[in-house]
Amino acid sequence: MGLRRLRLRQRRVTYANYLDDARHIEAVSARSNRQRADQDPATWLVPDNPAERCHYLANWTAVRLQ
Repeated sequence: MGLRRLRLRQRRVTYANYLDDARHIEAVSARSNRQRADQDPATWLVPDNPAERCHYLANWTAVRLQ
């Protein structure tokens, strides 16, 4: 069980520090970041802006599939 946890932790650290793809980090307002928190598109979408929603969903999906 210890090795399994270590590998999971290593994967999370690697994912969190992956900066080669600009979709992983995107500048947003503090308010938007607080609203979104750690929610996925099933529970949070960019409010009142269809173009930004599309952009957010495309990026979220691409990053998730990596």
